[in-house]
Amino acid sequence: MRPRLSPDRRVLGALWGGAGLFVAAVALAAAALLSTQHAAVVANAETRVTRFVAGAEAAINRSLLGMDMLLAGLAAPLSEGATGDEAGLRDRRSHLLAQVVRQNLQLSDLVLLAPDGRVLAAGQESSLRLGMQVPRAFLDDVLAPTVPALVISLPVLNTATAEQA
Repeated sequence: MRPRLSPDRRVLGALWGGAGLFVAAVALAAAALLSTQHAAVVANAETRVTRFVAGAEAAINRSLLGMDMLLAGLAAPLSEGATGDEAGLRDRRSHLLAQVVRQNLQLSDLVLLAPDGRVLAAGQESSLRLGMQVPRAFLDDVLAPTVPALVISLPVLNTATAEQA
C-alpha cells in the first residue's frame, strides 16, 4: 500500500501543477506571438523589397528606353553625307558620337561598326585608333533581326585602357 498524501501536500502539488501549466501556457503564447510577429516582419520586408525592385526595374527600363531613343535619333545624323570622302565622314561621325558620350553619363564609349566588325566611327579617339574587339557571335545577333532593337553586349576588354567596357 501507498502512503496517503496529506492534504497540505496535495494542495502544494496542485499549486505546482497549476503554476507549471500557467508557465507552459505563457511560453506557448509567447512562442505563438513571436511566430506571428516574425511572419508579419517577413511579409513587410518582402513587400518593401518587391516595391524597391519594381522601382529599380522601372528606372532601368526608363534609362534603357532613353538610350534606345538617343540611338534611334542618331540614325539620321550618322547617315547624312554618306557619299562624301571616307576620312571626312569618319571625322564628322566620330565628332557626333564624342558629343553624345560627353553629354550622357551612362555611356563610356559609343562605336559605329561595319557588319564585318570594323570601326566606322567612335566616341573616343582610342577606340577609333585601336579598334573594338566585339565578339563575332554578338555582332551576328545584332545584325540578325530585321526590326531595330537595342542590344547590349557583355563587357569587352578595351585595348586602350585595359578595362572592361
